[in-house]
This record gives sequence, structure tokens and C-alpha cells, in this order.
Amino acid sequence: MTNNIPNLGPLGTVTTSYSGVELVIQDNAYDHACMRAAQLAALLSVVADVKSDFNNSSKTIQSDVLWLASTLADEVQQLLPIVLKETGRDAAAHRHYIERATHDASRQP
Repeated sequence: MTNNIPNLGPLGTVTTSYSGVELVIQDNAYDHACMRAAQLAALLSVVADVKSDFNNSSKTIQSDVLWLASTLADEVQQLLPIVLKETGRDAAAHRHYIERATHDASRQP
């Protein structure tokens, strides 16, 4: 009995702010979403800690930091439905293996 999970294809895609660039999520959507959420939280924490310095930064730097925060937030928002799909697929795969193992065990002499 093999326990290979059949290739079910990508879970989904995340559209980036660059035209024509998409991230194809095959697996580990939850980990990726957690990473991006942590990065966003860290970025906003740093900006809050140095608020006066940030406000005195050039308009280009302010714009780029806000663009980064917006991009991270957009990516997390797009990842959440993919995480739900991944969770459902993992649960379905687990049920499949339990059913198969039960069926195979019942056929043993």
C-alpha cells in the first residue's frame, strides 16, 4: 500500500502588484500566510516605533513603506481562502487514507 497523495494541482494563485506576476501556491499556504502576516506586523511595529522619523523621511521612502505594507496585507488577504482550501484538501486526503487503510485491513486474512 502506498501513501502517495495524488497531484491535485495548485491550491490557488496570489496576484502581485507587478503586472503579470502571480504566485502559484502548491502547498504550505498556511505557513506562507503566517510568514507574511508576521512580516507585516513587524513592519508596522517598526514604523510605529519611529513615527517621527518616518514622518520626516522623504515622500519616496514613506510611499515605498506604505506600498510594502499594502502589498503584504493584500497577499495575506488573498492567501486566507487558499489556506481554507488547503485545510479542506488535507482533511479529505486524511479521510481517504483512513478509509483505504480500513478497507485494506478488512481484506487481510
